[in-house]
Amino acid sequence: MKITVVMPIERYNSLLKECEPLRPEYAVMVNGIITRGGDQRTTVQFLCDLEQAEKLLDFARQTHPDAASSIEESIHRREL
Repeated sequence: MKITVVMPIERYNSLLKECEPLRPEYAVMVNGIITRGGDQRTTVQFLCDLEQAEKLLDFARQTHPDAASSIEESIHRREL
């Protein structure tokens, strides 16, 4: 199952700074696409497998809880 993770660019940048380039989570995140919504809010979106999203969520919980909430919301949205 594929998940589109969406998070504000500030959270994305903070989480990416915490992630070493050799980690699999980095490879998932670095392919993100920057978007601007109708409210002019800049977000980053990236596609990953559910398993990758869960690993990224575990990493985010340890390093950047705000980013973890964005990942949780994206997983939950997919389950609906």
